[in-house]
Amino acid sequence: MNNRFTYLVVMEPEAPHQTALLKAVELACKTNAIIEIFACGYLTDEEIIQFQSRQEDKRSTIDVLTDWCSEQIETLVSHQNIATHIKSPHIEWNDQCLKAACYRAREIGANMIITTNNHDRSDVKGLLRYSPCPVLLAHSFNRPVTGNVLAALDTHKKSDANDALNNAILAAALNLAEDTDSNVHLVSAIDEKEAIAAHLGFEYLEDIESEHALIANRFELPKNRVHVQLGNPQIIIQNCVETVDADTLVIGTNARKGVAGLFLGNTAEKLLSQLLCDVLIVN
Repeated sequence: MNNRFTYLVVMEPEAPHQTALLKAVELACKTNAIIEIFACGYLTDEEIIQFQSRQEDKRSTIDVLTDWCSEQIETLVSHQNIATHIKSPHIEWNDQCLKAACYRAREIGANMIITTNNHDRSDVKGLLRYSPCPVLLAHSFNRPVTGNVLAALDTHKKSDANDALNNAILAAALNLAEDTDSNVHLVSAIDEKEAIAAHLGFEYLEDIESEHALIANRFELPKNRVHVQLGNPQIIIQNCVETVDADTLVIGTNARKGVAGLFLGNTAEKLLSQLLCDVLIVN
């Protein structure tokens, strides 16, 4: 039985650099995972007129895209010993690439979809909402690796579903940290309005310190790697990413509501493009 992880990498033919593929190779070399390269080709009715038939158009477009993906693989294989990690590319005729990627990930039982945040915002939101597995949005910014993974948990809400999501986020962060020889930091942003409404009364520094100690003990992390603040979760998370100089932010998503506490609303969506790190979304 093959127990190796599978990463589905969404390629971007128009992009000058295939950031997602490079990130997948980096991880696969450490985890012994299998990489399936995925891409979609599609032409509008106006673009099809240069061909004699739609069938010719489809065949030609897919052939060109397949050859391009194969060239990307050959270039990597010639520089790194990764031939055993990469499968033949999978190309589909579809104008909704990220939606098609969700179906393909489910079909092959992928453990992670790896892409970038360069896609249309609505497409990215759909991917995060419907992906059957965690999604890694690889950032194209070429920054030095700091060895820090930041897990954003919602420790304020008390429910079985929220506890399960927190555990999944932390487990993903710990696994990623082990694979990349990194340290795990935890940030818990307590919304001030919600705290007041719930009569928690986080009005004094000692209250935050008490909550800080409880969270550190609960998740068995050193206190200096646990960051608890009262205020706007989006701002606190962004500031914490910068403070700990995180390589990757790990957050959770609710299948019905989108990414919990982070990608809801225009302000939150802008935050995604402002972060200069990778983002791993766990569902």
